[in-house]
Amino acid sequence: MTSGRTGVLVMAYGTPASYEEVEAFYTEVRRGRPPSPEQLSELEGRYAAVGGTSQLAERTRAQVAGIQAALDEASPGRYECRFGAKHAAPRIEQAVEELARLEVDGLVGLVLAPHYSAASVGEYIERARKRAGELGLESAFVEDWHTEATYLSLLSERVEEA
Repeated sequence: MTSGRTGVLVMAYGTPASYEEVEAFYTEVRRGRPPSPEQLSELEGRYAAVGGTSQLAERTRAQVAGIQAALDEASPGRYECRFGAKHAAPRIEQAVEELARLEVDGLVGLVLAPHYSAASVGEYIERARKRAGELGLESAFVEDWHTEATYLSLLSERVEEA
């Protein structure tokens, strides 16, 4: 029996949740190589300048909520959106696991970056695909969307407004 629901995995780079997580985050971004004291000081200074944490996490949560709301309006109860980050909690793999616990029939993955790059978007997709496969979930992915007409129209409007 199927649930009739599809998981939507929204993925992005991620950001530290607190000022105290900056060093661990930076070490992970550098693939396990800790930053030098100078590099860490510079990054901590950047986070301090914006209030201690990046507003990116809040904006990403709002984007995921917006996607969920749009899908609920179009097809109530049909989709379950979850966020997974490459370098911060919740991780991509954690989000896939949560969707599996919700017993969705499969998942569609979308990276918030509109372009494709094997080193970035490709890695997000591979991590999600691997974990979904381990859990027996069918998966499909939007690899890029930078040439979508609606996106280009929005960019054009914003440039004209500015």
